This record gives sequence, structure tokens and C-alpha cells, in this order.
Amino acid sequence: MKMSQRILTASLLAIVLVGVLEFKLIRDTDIFWQVKLGQITLEEGRIPRLDRFTYTHAGEPAPPIYWLAQVMFAWLYGLGGWHLTRAVHHVALAGSLLVAAATCRRDATTPFSVVVAMTIGFVVTLSNADLRPQSFGVLGFAALLAIARGRLPFGIKLLVATALLVTWQNMHPSVVLGMVAMGGMALADFVDRKHDQSRPWELVALALLAMVSQFATPVGGRILDVARVNLQVSRDVLRVGEWLPPWDASVVAAVDVYWVVLLGSLIAIVSLWDRLSVRDRAQFIVMTVLTLFAARFIIFWAVALVPLWAEMVELLVPGGMFVWARRPRDEPVRTVRSLAGLAAAAAIVLGLHPARFGPIVPPGIPLAGVRALRGLMPGSARIYNALIWGGPLLLDGAPQWQVAVDGRLYFHHDPAEWRAIEDARAGRIPLDEIERRHHPDAFFLYPAGDRALIESLSSCPRWRVCYSGPTCVSFVRAR
Repeated sequence: MKMSQRILTASLLAIVLVGVLEFKLIRDTDIFWQVKLGQITLEEGRIPRLDRFTYTHAGEPAPPIYWLAQVMFAWLYGLGGWHLTRAVHHVALAGSLLVAAATCRRDATTPFSVVVAMTIGFVVTLSNADLRPQSFGVLGFAALLAIARGRLPFGIKLLVATALLVTWQNMHPSVVLGMVAMGGMALADFVDRKHDQSRPWELVALALLAMVSQFATPVGGRILDVARVNLQVSRDVLRVGEWLPPWDASVVAAVDVYWVVLLGSLIAIVSLWDRLSVRDRAQFIVMTVLTLFAARFIIFWAVALVPLWAEMVELLVPGGMFVWARRPRDEPVRTVRSLAGLAAAAAIVLGLHPARFGPIVPPGIPLAGVRALRGLMPGSARIYNALIWGGPLLLDGAPQWQVAVDGRLYFHHDPAEWRAIEDARAGRIPLDEIERRHHPDAFFLYPAGDRALIESLSSCPRWRVCYSGPTCVSFVRAR
């Protein structure tokens, strides 16, 4: 048995991409409370259903989404800290591009075009490659596309896809994207009529399976309400960048590579229209519409279009260029030796990478401030906090700490609550009123957004500074 040269080349590139990703620091603080929830699940042997993180909603039912990814992250964190947790996340991201590359047509692509397509997809994903459960969702999405494009017997496809979709949905509730992608491919096959007419119906079955699988979580049918609330809070109330359309002024600069690649892809598709399959064109249209709805779908777009980009590169780059990487098209290589070489390369990249020997949590995340506060409050405490610091307080603070708000936007669903938070940050609510409503033992604030509240606390004799840094100012009661 021998491995395809295209797959070997793509695998080597995936290892290189992991090495590049390893230079990224941890910046998304939501991963802290994700790990904490996973730790609770592992310690208690059951999924927590009631909130224990906030004093504002203590004891209320909290929808357990992402629970499987949280358990995975917690297990990895306990086994190897942030380094191992982040490494697995990066392997999942690069692996999704590798899986997408494996579905490229053998008769239409070479190692050269596959490498170019994977590189394009990688550069596009960098804008949304922070450590978070979404990496498992992207990997599941790539695997579903591979199943749909593969030649497995239909019964085997259904069994494998069922296990994949249920796992994916409990890792990251985004299987609806798989449903949309399957639907687009099925419609294209019905229109094209060049395929075996059983194939479109297989895709329809996979789309229906994905639709049903979105309810295969502890949340059940309420997942639609959770998604609606998360969208409303993220887009309409807090204007979180990833949920805004990519042309929004607050997002467009962060996704500039996406716009460049989108424009180039449009030009290439128009020039190659008759030489591209209906399915590829439909996939491009469907996935692009999703990205124009919300920037967070760009990472799925980049994975889905790897096969299309590979074919376009093969058609656009003159045949006389890069001949050494394009002939023969699919030369086989020895599988055992190839796998051994890949394993050795991966071990070297992950084991000897410079990032392994330095901190990967940037100084901007005030873990020193959390430690300073924990030294004064080792027991239970109510901490009025900036949203961005909820995760570090919960993971690295005292076990009995409770915060005012954490990163679970789908849980804090009342717009009035967010308006009150914004009013407090802007100084429109007097400090006396905040104390009366919250009875806080400490404040843990973000200077860039909480300046007015910090000024009120600084001038109040009832409070004193516990910790002060560029990104955090913490107050405790004065003695």
C-alpha cells in the first residue's frame, strides 16, 4: 500500500502550518471559562446545568453548549497546560485544511496546486484562529465534506456521518453549516445531471441528517433559542466583531485578506466559468453568502474552497511553470516510511518549537492581577468585573469566586442587563447605586472601557487599589 504524493506533500505543509500557528499567543479570554466548565464536568462526572459562575444569575439554568470541547480542553490543560491545549487546537485547524486538500480531484490537481490552495486557506483563517472550540467545528465541517465527496457505500457514509455530526455539534454547535453546504452541493448535482442521480439524494440525506443532529445535545430543541439569543446579543447589543458582516467598519480591516482572496476568486471563476463544475461554483456561492452574513464563517469558507482553489491554480498557472511539482500528477510513495517521516517532523515541530520554552499567555491578560486579588480574597467573593476578564477570574481565581458577567453571551440574554453594564462603565450609574445592586467585594476592571467607573472608585474612600496595570485595575474595600 502506498500513499499519494499529493497527500504526503499536503501533510508536510500541514505540519509547517502548525509550526507557524504555534507562534500565536492566547488572546481570546473566553477559553479560560471554557476550561473551567470542562474541569467541573470532569470532577463531578456530569454536565453542570445550573450557573455557578455569576452572582447575578446564580442557580439559574445555563444551557450546556460546547460541553464536549470544554471537557477536551480541560483534559488537555490538566495534562500539559496551555502549551498542549493550544497545540491540539492548532493541529485541528491545520488538519481541517489537510482533510479539505485530500478531497481535491486527482485528475485535476497536483502537489503544487494543493499546496497553493492550502496556503491561501491558511492565510484567510489567521484572522479567526484564536484558541477556542471553533477549531473542532471547522475540522468536523471538513470531515463532512470529505465524506460527501468520497466513494464510500451510502450506508457506511450515514454511519460515519452520524457519529461525526453528533460529536461535532457537542463540540461546537455549527452543524447547520454542514447542512447548508450539503444542500448547496445537492442542488448543484440535480441541476448538472452529469452525476449518478443517486448522488444528489445521498447529499440530501446528509443534509437532513445534519439538520436533525443539531438537536442531539443536552440542550435539545432549545438550541435554536440559544442560537437566536447569542446572535441578538452579539450583533445587536454588543456588536461583537465576528458576528458582524465583513464590510462593517469595525471588522473590515481585520478580514482584509478575505476581501483580497474573494475578489481574486471571483475574477478566476468568471474567467474559468465553463471549465469549473456546477458543484464547485455552487459551493463558492453558498459559502460566500454565509460569510457575508457574519465574518465568523470566513474560516469555514476558507476550508470549503480549498479544492476549488486548487483546480483554479492548476488551470491558471501555465503548465511549463513549476514542472518539478506538477509531474507526475499522483506519484505514489511508500506509506510506512512516509508516516514515520511525518511523525518525526511533527514531533520535532511540536517538541522543539521556540514557543514551548516561553510564556504563551500575553502580559495583557492580567493573571498577575488575579493572583494579587486571590491573595487578599482566598475564599468566596463577589467580583464586579469587566466582561473580558471573567474567564481569567474564574479559572485562576479562588474556587468560590463569582463574577458579575462572563463570556457566555447566550446566557446573559437580557438587553437591559447589558445596557446597565454599559451605563456603569460610562459613569451614568452612581457608584453608590452599583454597590447597592451588586454588593461587590471587589472590582476588576478594564481601563480602556471602564475609565469613568475607575475614576469614581479612585476618588471613593470606601475602596482602594489592589492591583494596577495597563489592562486592569482592581479595587478592594478599604480598611
